[in-house]
Amino acid sequence: MKPNLPRTKQGFTLIEMVVIILLLAVLTSIIVPSYSRYWHHTRFMGAVNDIAELIADARERAITKDTQTTLSYLGGMQTFKLEVTPPTPSTDMPTAMNTPESLAEQEKSGTGIRGYQLREDTVVQEFSVGGQNSPSVLSAKQEQSLHFREDGTNEGARVVLINDKGYGAIIRVLPATGQVVVDEM
Repeated sequence: MKPNLPRTKQGFTLIEMVVIILLLAVLTSIIVPSYSRYWHHTRFMGAVNDIAELIADARERAITKDTQTTLSYLGGMQTFKLEVTPPTPSTDMPTAMNTPESLAEQEKSGTGIRGYQLREDTVVQEFSVGGQNSPSVLSAKQEQSLHFREDGTNEGARVVLINDKGYGAIIRVLPATGQVVVDEM
């Protein structure tokens, strides 16, 4: 015959359940707002980094293609546009060697337009070129352009971005080197 063993518990009491629910509610009230701020900050910095990469691409294309590139900001459309000026044709090649196929290949190799449109929650507050201060808020139809020369130099620029959640960043383009520096505000 087996001895009677005490019965083990088979669940939680009501008090234990209430304590667990309260702990989950407190943790949720702390974690959700923090995650929301993190998500908005990450999204904003993604847009800032996209623009910084577009500026760096403009410099790189100017150097590698040995031509001038222009990065323009179109205020009305909230769009950045990168244009590569086609390089002048090589004059050391006889004109008989310039077949339509070779000209088409030269045209395909690196000329053209690339763009980036800002998200709805992000705005360019300032785009100043060459050390000249633009108005604090760009008008809807205003266009500003930054030019990179064949050696990567430019006039220097400052782009101030803000979003509707209060985040801000300054992108500076150094004139002598074309280096892009991003600072959070």
